[in-house]
Amino acid sequence: MDRNALLQHAVESLYEDERLRSNLTDAEASVLLAWGESQVEAVIREAPTGQSETDTRDAVDSGLARVRSAMRQINDLIGERRTLGGPELRARLTGLVSAQGPLSKGLSEQIKQIVAEQKTLNNEELVSRLVRLLSISRRTGTRGASPRSSPGTAGAPPRDLRSEGGRVSAFTVVAVALVVLLVVAVALVVLRYTPSSPASSPTTTPTSTAAGWYEVAFTSPKYPDNPADHTGGLDTKLAAFIDTASASVDMAIYQLDLENVTQAVINAKGRGAVARVVTDIDILEDVKENPSFKRLQAEGITVVAGNPNAIMHDKFVVVDGKATWTGSWNFTVNDTYRYNNNGILVRSPDLARNYTATFEKMWRDQRFGPSRKPGGTTPALSINGTTVESYFAPEDGVAAKIVARLKNAATSIDFMAFSFTDDQIGRTVRDRAAAGARVRGVFETTGSETRFSEFGAMKAAGLDVLQDGNPYLMHHKVFIVDGRTVIVGSFNFSQNAEESNDENLLIIDDQSLAAQFTAEFERVYAQAKNPPKR
Repeated sequence: MDRNALLQHAVESLYEDERLRSNLTDAEASVLLAWGESQVEAVIREAPTGQSETDTRDAVDSGLARVRSAMRQINDLIGERRTLGGPELRARLTGLVSAQGPLSKGLSEQIKQIVAEQKTLNNEELVSRLVRLLSISRRTGTRGASPRSSPGTAGAPPRDLRSEGGRVSAFTVVAVALVVLLVVAVALVVLRYTPSSPASSPTTTPTSTAAGWYEVAFTSPKYPDNPADHTGGLDTKLAAFIDTASASVDMAIYQLDLENVTQAVINAKGRGAVARVVTDIDILEDVKENPSFKRLQAEGITVVAGNPNAIMHDKFVVVDGKATWTGSWNFTVNDTYRYNNNGILVRSPDLARNYTATFEKMWRDQRFGPSRKPGGTTPALSINGTTVESYFAPEDGVAAKIVARLKNAATSIDFMAFSFTDDQIGRTVRDRAAAGARVRGVFETTGSETRFSEFGAMKAAGLDVLQDGNPYLMHHKVFIVDGRTVIVGSFNFSQNAEESNDENLLIIDDQSLAAQFTAEFERVYAQAKNPPKR
C-alpha cells in the first residue's frame, strides 16, 4: 500500500473541492486547508499496518470524511456567522468540536469565549481560532494528532518544495518551513481586507468572442464581491443556449445553483424537449447543494448521480445533438461572479456525439469513474477544417494526451491551473523550458504550496510561474501551446482527475482561439503580478 499515493489522493480531494471553501477568500481558505492537510496526513500515518488494503482504505476514507465534514462546517459557519445568534453559534461550535474528540471543560470555555468575541473577529481570525480548537480536541482525544501540528500554524504541516528528483536538502526543508511559519503567523495577526477598486480584472463584463463554429467566454470576477453585480454573466449565455433546444438537453454538471439555467432546462422540457441530467452523488445528497437538482426532479426531469469514491466533475451541456457547451465553469453563482473560469460552445454534431456517448454511459448505464469503459467516441475530429481532439477521463488516459502535446511545444507554453499536481505533466513543462520554450504559468494560490503541487518544482527551476491574484478562486484548467493550440476542459492536472473523477478535455488547434485564451491568460497573469488591495 503506497501511503504517499493515498495522501496525495486525499490532499487533492480537499484542495479541489470548492464546497470546503466557497465562503472563504484565499487567505482564509489557506488556514483551513492547511489544517485539513495535516489531519489527513495524521489519519494515514495512524492507519494500522498489517491489515488488508481494503481495511486501510476504509480507515483512511472514514478519517477523510471526518476532516471534510469539519471543514465544510467551518466554511458554512463563515458564510452564516452574521445571521447566527449566540446560542445557535455555541451549539454549532460544540457539535463541531465534539466530533473531533472529547469536549473538555477547557474547550467549552474556549467555545464560550469565541462566541462572545465573534463579532469583533474577522474571518481569518475566526477560522484560525476554530481550527486551533479542533487540533486541541483531536490531541486530547483517543485518535491523537499529528506531531507536526503546532498552535502557531493552526495545525498546518510544514511545506516542502520538491526538486526534480523529488528530494530537497535538509537545509531547504527547514528554511522553507521557517519562512512559511513566519508568513502564516504574520498573515493571521496582521492581514486585513480593506475596500479597493471594485474590479479585480480589467473588464467588468464577461469576455466573449465567436468564430462561426465556436464561441468562447470568460468570467470577469470582481473583488470585493457584490451581489448587485451578478448580472449578464456566463449564466446568461448558457441559458440562451439551452433556450435553443427543440429536441433534447443533456446536462452533466458537478454543481448547479443558477436560477436562470435551472429554469431554462425546465422550459426546454415544457417545449417538448427531452431533458436529462447527470451530477455527483455527494452533491445530490447534500441539502445545501441539491435544491436546483431537486427542483428539476420535481418537474419530472430524471437526475442520475454517481461516483461515490471521487467526483462527477464534468461541466457540459449537449443541445439537440448538434452543439456542446463545456469548460472549467460550474453552473453556480460563485463560479460565475467570483471565480476565473471559461466556457466554450462548439457547434459540431460530431463532437456532440462524443459527449452524448459518454453521457449515456453515466445516465443510462450508470457507469462512473473507473467503472466506465472506453469506446463509442471519435477522439480525433476535424471541425470546419480545424483539428479537435476530444477525451474523457479516466477511460482515455488524458494526462498522456496532454503530455504528448506539450512535448511538441517549440516556442511557448502558457498555462492557468486551479490544481496542478501531476508529476509527469509538470516534468514535461520543465523539460520544454530547459529546451528553450518560454514557459509562463499562473497557479491558484491556495494549494500551490502543498508538497504535491508542481509550483515549487517549477519555481526552483526558474520558470516564470506565479500565484494568482484573485482573492477568491482562479479556476481555469488551460494550456496554450505555441500560440496555436488550446487544451481546455474540466480536467485538473491531478491524479484524481486522471484516475478517479469523471472529466472531459478538448485539444483545439486554432490560432484565433489560442489568441483569445492568451488574452485571458494575460489578464490573469497581470492580476497575479498586481493583485487588488485587501
